[in-house]
Amino acid sequence: MGLFDFLSPNKYAAANNVIIAQYLVNNFTNEDRSLFKGQVIRILKAGGMGAAPEAVLLERFNSADKMAQLNFIALAAIDLNYPSPLQGGRFMSIRNPFREIPTDSQLHIATEQMRRANPDKANDIGIEFGKIDLFDW
Repeated sequence: MGLFDFLSPNKYAAANNVIIAQYLVNNFTNEDRSLFKGQVIRILKAGGMGAAPEAVLLERFNSADKMAQLNFIALAAIDLNYPSPLQGGRFMSIRNPFREIPTDSQLHIATEQMRRANPDKANDIGIEFGKIDLFDW
């Protein structure tokens, strides 16, 4: 993967979103979780799953790749006009979180950029293992 691959607008946006959304999720209150869960459900319905029951939508989200999950959180943040909690970062719109999965090197570059821009939060910036389970929210 070369520099031009990283600079692809969709891949850059996806990597950026993942890093910021992970930081955001780590600092959510119970109220935030509830708000974002509802918005993610609305996004999934608008994306073609409108007739599906809520449990099916939640299972679809929970079974998705962690990067896709975090990009759904980023899209929810955009819809809710939620600001980025990180200096120098902003949520960016992407077309399909299920398809715009950043590579490890793209995530590494985005992580390092956010750490440099936020030295006081550097130890808290990065991807955590484990998927998000919206049933728990």
